[in-house]
Amino acid sequence: MIGEAAHESELAARESVTVVIVSDYEEGEQKSWSNERAVLRALSQQDFPEPFEVILMENEQFRASMPADLFEGCSDFRMEFCGATTSGQLKDKAARRANGQLIATLEADCTPAREWLRHMVSALRGRPDCAAVSGKTLYPGRSLFARCRSLLDRGALDPGGSGPTFAICNNNSIVRRAVLARYPYPAVASPFVSAALRWKAMNQDNLRFLFEAGAVVYHALPGWGFVKEMHRQSGYTLGFQVDGKVLMILRGLARHLYYELRRSWRLRHHYAVASYEVPFAWALAIIAKFYEFNGARSARRGGHVPRTSYR
Repeated sequence: MIGEAAHESELAARESVTVVIVSDYEEGEQKSWSNERAVLRALSQQDFPEPFEVILMENEQFRASMPADLFEGCSDFRMEFCGATTSGQLKDKAARRANGQLIATLEADCTPAREWLRHMVSALRGRPDCAAVSGKTLYPGRSLFARCRSLLDRGALDPGGSGPTFAICNNNSIVRRAVLARYPYPAVASPFVSAALRWKAMNQDNLRFLFEAGAVVYHALPGWGFVKEMHRQSGYTLGFQVDGKVLMILRGLARHLYYELRRSWRLRHHYAVASYEVPFAWALAIIAKFYEFNGARSARRGGHVPRTSYR
């Protein structure tokens, strides 16, 4: 009895945890809920030894289509609806409704490994000077395309193992509640621009961030259409930040490509890419810059955000 009481007292003294799930890619009116089922199933199997809250946040238009058995077999999970339409707004709404002091965020197409939450919470609790921890995101499968895309798309924050990094991952992170309250996503047309402006505000205040290599999630493997759209949006964000000036866009793209090529070589073994396979990753990176340039040109003064299914 004394041991149980001491254990309960220790748990009560720790910062409580909430996991927020948000879909960042629009499925249309006929939402399948398959991604959400996979994430909830994975969260119900976490080896994290403490109770934690899970909030699945969606727009009101999907209330009627929510399956009655969505949370079957889960405890302390709840569905929340609101009028927000962008993924950033949905995340902010969920954070305000959460009970936890440490708020982990997963996008609905990211399935966490069994030890994901334990690594995330341990890393953030171990560094009270840090605002947030980002985990490692991989695409499933052993194909060359999946491994090279993991390296290119998901390696930007990876310092080569667990350690300091420069930003927060949008799809796989844990952040202190006070930080989320202070830095909501700005209300702009592009979700990529919103995330960039949020990071800029955090960076100006010298917040510290960590990367935890053991906190792995598996993101749904994208097709080439998804890749093109992602890079057009990334390019639009660059163009927005330099007011659509072509020379500055070209300089920015060249700089990004230089660092991307260097990073992909340095991190190749962390993403199971052999040295002789790196040129394929480089080719993918170079091709992507053409899509980014097209997106960046759309950001000229008064230009429209490229059409997107991102929320």
